[in-house]
Amino acid sequence: MTRPACEPVEDLFRLLPHIEVAHHIPGRIRLRVRPSGLGLVGNIDIEAALLNIPGVRSLRINAFARTVVIEYNRERLPCDLWRSLEELKYKPELADELAHRLRSLREAYDPVS
Repeated sequence: MTRPACEPVEDLFRLLPHIEVAHHIPGRIRLRVRPSGLGLVGNIDIEAALLNIPGVRSLRINAFARTVVIEYNRERLPCDLWRSLEELKYKPELADELAHRLRSLREAYDPVS
């Protein structure tokens, strides 16, 4: 069964309340999954959710440390986007705006989706 194109964005939003930024410099961010998200991680393809975002160059998952290091093109994914994603857990009303922003990025770089 083929997954809908928008599902990785929705998967990412489901996981966001359980993620914290461990370290961030422009072009690279380390995310840590909180223990509260461990049950959810098994039901989400984190790699697909993150690699579905245009501008993500690579990622490394360390399951033992519960971290994901994402290297990204900072021209395509500005730092404020990462901050906004982190703020989503405190301001759920940002979800529609951020989903639109992520989908717009995807459409801009993948117009045949």
